Amino acid sequence: VIVDPPQLLLHAGAQGDEQSRTLHHPVLRDLPTRRAEFSPQLYYCGGPSLLRAAKRLAAIRDGAA
Repeated sequence: VIVDPPQLLLHAGAQGDEQSRTLHHPVLRDLPTRRAEFSPQLYYCGGPSLLRAAKRLAAIRDGAA
């Protein structure tokens, strides 16, 4: 991640969430990487959450994040 930073990091939790390592870790904080919130509820497989996850990923891809 440090040697070849990704274009996007998905993180669970809101921007102000102090527990989000992708937002507050000293090494990751300074990377030139776009970050987007992805609800932990969407990580789990099954039925309706897959549709919501696909919609959220599409919104992130389209820049509506």
